[in-house]
Amino acid sequence: MIKYFIFLSLFFVSCANKVPKAENSVSKKPNILLIVIDDLGYADFEPFSNHDAKISTPNMKRIGDAGRIFTQAYTTAPVCSPSRAGIITGKNQFRWDKAAGWGPGLPDSVKTIAEYLKEAGYATARIGKNDLGKNFHKNNVREYPLLHGYDEFLGFSAHAHDFWLSSKSIKDRTPDPNGTSAVLGPLMHNMGEKSYD
Repeated sequence: MIKYFIFLSLFFVSCANKVPKAENSVSKKPNILLIVIDDLGYADFEPFSNHDAKISTPNMKRIGDAGRIFTQAYTTAPVCSPSRAGIITGKNQFRWDKAAGWGPGLPDSVKTIAEYLKEAGYATARIGKNDLGKNFHKNNVREYPLLHGYDEFLGFSAHAHDFWLSSKSIKDRTPDPNGTSAVLGPLMHNMGEKSYD
């Protein structure tokens, strides 16, 4: 159950340097990997030195050891969608959406980290959960990753998605009558879908 829930809640922002490197360049832009996992407590996993000893996350520890660990970073909300909006914009989501306690939208006037990074010459990708706003399953709205700065997207635009049932055949057998949940079926991939049997 834990693996299932963490998968549902994990998203990546990966930015690879696409600016040509000068011959004797002293400074090189770093690659950036931002991992956000919902609903964990402080130091619940490695690489934090005081994590629960019953939990082993060697890959997270390896990534942390090779990069930076922020021990005093705070979110703008206690639930996933609003805090994610705060993280990708660097702003408190209540500044543009009074109902931002659950599912804030993303107006054109608010820029995202991906848009800033693209201006700086980065290629951007987002993988996993994208549940901004209330326009689930739509790729023609501002909240969709390709419309707020990402070059690539593989994931889902909703609050949850099943870890194993990601095929077109399962979606055809169990349609969502209201179009509000994405519990089963293919993942969204750029402007289409990707089915996994």
